[in-house]
Amino acid sequence: MQYPDWPELILLREIQAVNSKLKRWNKAYYINGQSLVNDENYDQIYALWKHWSNCRHQPIDKTHSLYLPVKGRKIHPVVHTGLKKITVDEVARWILGHDEVWLQSKVDGVAVTLVYRKGKLAGLISLGNGVEGIDWSQKADFLLAISKKIPNPASQLILQGELFWYQSGH
Repeated sequence: MQYPDWPELILLREIQAVNSKLKRWNKAYYINGQSLVNDENYDQIYALWKHWSNCRHQPIDKTHSLYLPVKGRKIHPVVHTGLKKITVDEVARWILGHDEVWLQSKVDGVAVTLVYRKGKLAGLISLGNGVEGIDWSQKADFLLAISKKIPNPASQLILQGELFWYQSGH
């Protein structure tokens, strides 16, 4: 990817505009649980922002990074790291080295941690920054697909995954 041949002021304005967009998307996703853009588009815009920032030969301004409000903040019982994204070529190379491969389509949803204590739902935490998120426990009653009780007498069970809204024909 080449650097844009723009005057410094225009480049700065474009970097700030993309940074603003990333901030809005991050707040919606990590705090409010709304995905305003699909992962592929987000990754492309983020890469563009990073590239343009590098054009200035200065450290990348990470002001788009996530700020979690103090109210409702909760530490994840297990760090929620997510998965490293790789390219189609990297997947193809990896598959060549394996005899049996099971692939699953990616679900684009909202990452959460569910905490069950003695079989009862005790916590629903947004992804946040992976170490801490927002306590969404009060929203659990509206999410019918989340079991409020499970047949598991363990003192604590932690599940991490994606909440998504199934739509037919999507």
